[in-house]
Amino acid sequence: MRFVSKRREARVVIKPTDRIIDEQRRVSIVRGKTAEFRNFRYRTDDPEIIEALLHHPEYGLSFVSAEPGEAVQKPAPVIFETDDSIRDNSVKMIQGAKATVDRPMEGIPSQVAVITKDEVVQLVDEKMRSLDNKLDNLILAIRSQEDAQKIPKAKKEFHCPICHEEFPSGVAVGVHKKKAHSELKKE
Repeated sequence: MRFVSKRREARVVIKPTDRIIDEQRRVSIVRGKTAEFRNFRYRTDDPEIIEALLHHPEYGLSFVSAEPGEAVQKPAPVIFETDDSIRDNSVKMIQGAKATVDRPMEGIPSQVAVITKDEVVQLVDEKMRSLDNKLDNLILAIRSQEDAQKIPKAKKEFHCPICHEEFPSGVAVGVHKKKAHSELKKE
């Protein structure tokens, strides 16, 4: 029997590989069974594998059976919802929830204004803009903190205690004192 997958290289696990530990604490590996699709196709004559594939939870979603000579139809691809369809579904859910409420609820006025699709879209857009503004402010705050950390520290000045000449480091002051002021120590 032939099977067709919607993925070029798919593997369907029929029986997983298992490990058994015997009395001497030796590990034995019991090989499982898989159906490995190559170039969207898998062919087998094993009745156990055929039965397992026909009753597999992914049958009809990820792969289908195809007899020789019949036209092969690949499973339909999964279509993800767009932003517009999500908004439409949200509006439908809100309208459906309003239709199921027959009696006024406590704390909510008995006359509730019906919200149109455009009003829901406008509310969602306002919320999104407010979130965008908050994120922009947060990013600016983080960048300003990073910029504040990049401010160079003031250089420490090193001066000769005898002639008050300025040097870039304390070692340079010591070398200067040894060379320039060594005759003062001998006296």
